[in-house]
Amino acid sequence: MMFSRIKRIVSLRLHIFKYCYCCPFYWDYSKDKLVLSGPKIFFGWGVLLYGSTFLIPLVLTMLYGHLNSNQLPEEGNCELCENENGNQRLVLVFGTLVSLLGAGILLVALVIQEEREYFRNIYHATWNLISRLEERFGGQLERNPEIQKSLNQYEYICTYACLSSTILTFVFPLTIFHPADPFHRIIEDVFGITVSSFPKITFLLGLAYGWVVFIVENTAIFAIISFLLPNFSSSIWINAFMPQNVLNDNHYYATLKLGAASHHQIIFVYRSHQLLWTHYNALIAKLRISLHFAMLHVLVVALTFIVIRYMGEFLRDGEYFFAFLIVSGLLSSIVTAKLECKLIGKLVKDSVNMKEKLLKLSGRGGFVYKTARSFLPHRALSTYPFFVVTNETFLEFLDICVDHVVNLLLF
Repeated sequence: MMFSRIKRIVSLRLHIFKYCYCCPFYWDYSKDKLVLSGPKIFFGWGVLLYGSTFLIPLVLTMLYGHLNSNQLPEEGNCELCENENGNQRLVLVFGTLVSLLGAGILLVALVIQEEREYFRNIYHATWNLISRLEERFGGQLERNPEIQKSLNQYEYICTYACLSSTILTFVFPLTIFHPADPFHRIIEDVFGITVSSFPKITFLLGLAYGWVVFIVENTAIFAIISFLLPNFSSSIWINAFMPQNVLNDNHYYATLKLGAASHHQIIFVYRSHQLLWTHYNALIAKLRISLHFAMLHVLVVALTFIVIRYMGEFLRDGEYFFAFLIVSGLLSSIVTAKLECKLIGKLVKDSVNMKEKLLKLSGRGGFVYKTARSFLPHRALSTYPFFVVTNETFLEFLDICVDHVVNLLLF
């Protein structure tokens, strides 16, 4: 099976969800399918995520109080001035990150809350279509190097997404030991616990913190992977059946050394994925991928502003851990936007290219020509026309980010 390695990666990630005890769904190896969690566990998951979101006003209030609690230093006391500036920088960093995290948590919670069953159904529909196509045509494509290259790309993306979220799960809770961390302030100012005096309690709180981060990250990663799965499947099969030359009235040369393919096979592959995207667009219409890109845009702008305005002072003050956290978050956001723009934009171009070739290869009165005219490009309709182009789309995304960063720096 061509997609077997990818299925193992995704299913393992979802199987780990089962042991979080607060999850909307998980992968059951015994049934070999995605299973919805029970109502009590799902309710606990909702309370956990919404509760995390409601903590945001409290966190920002604590940050504001921490920023203004220090009395103004006496004139000429440069050391106190530097300390105050350092507190302001750290508060700015964590206030930005916590606000963005809260918005992301709320978006994920709303989507999963409404569309949990639809996620499961479309996920299984995608794998069923992949299995059906592999059963009919997989033997001709399984050893093709170009197909394997495309599969390896998706495997790398899945691995990157899983590893990055796992690393964040272990790294982000370490910030609780820094005095400027908002949860550090809550522990000391609200509960009266001195973090440095009670390392065991702090360690347990850090584990709980990491557990919540992992649940949020795992849910978001599943949403991204499940969105890219039909994209990769459609792209691979469309390129495999891309018509090149007419052999006779019923057969065409197909790309990737597939050999001769009938027009019925080409239309069947295209129509199957068009139907899949029709159903999938009903899901992402509520998800609104454009909101996801808006979140990436805000994250890139905020972190770029911090890097330009404060990175030199962070490094000078020895705050290397926070510098690493900021830079890694910025790079991850840019890489994610680049990959999504490129991959989904490529699918749009491939589907349009297939339609144009079918229109040119057959006469205007033929069955293939009439059918090709009804082909719709495979695209995420809720984001149209965002995913019409590839690299140009990403450059437009960066151009908007640069404009907003410049405006912020001018204030």
